[in-house]
Amino acid sequence: MTRQPTKDELSNTLTPGPALLKQGSTGAKVRDLQSRLKQIGWWSGDVVDAYGSTTAAAVKSFQDKRQIPVTGEVDQRTLDKLNAMTRKPTNDELNNVKPTAAPVSAAGLDPRCMSGRVICISKSTRTLTCCRPGKSWLRRWRVMASPPRWPPSIPPIPIMRR
Repeated sequence: MTRQPTKDELSNTLTPGPALLKQGSTGAKVRDLQSRLKQIGWWSGDVVDAYGSTTAAAVKSFQDKRQIPVTGEVDQRTLDKLNAMTRKPTNDELNNVKPTAAPVSAAGLDPRCMSGRVICISKSTRTLTCCRPGKSWLRRWRVMASPPRWPPSIPPIPIMRR
């Protein structure tokens, strides 16, 4: 004999599970949560140890967008969805280490371009530069042509008369 469905099952209503993280929680799990929210754009501040009102607001927004019961607390369903959408945070992400900009040579080239005889192509400046160890010796601007028009223009076919 099958069981009678519950009222929530009949109305297709999701009920929140027990909270794994909520306001007042602290520790590494909170840092992990905030880092994962930051990866997908729901957290903009620094990652901290405390689950406060800002974290709760970010979780509520995440839950609302994903049609999960909106509580502001992290239950298993919320955590599973968040883990599926993100990767494991790095140590730098967990500790708010900001990435440093890559050094640029005096010629405005990436340092890798100055390591030997190479041809460096920059998409951002649309330049081609030939380099030898330590210096660049040829630079061409706007070397990349614009895409061809489609359909290409077809010359008229001459009509042969007899």
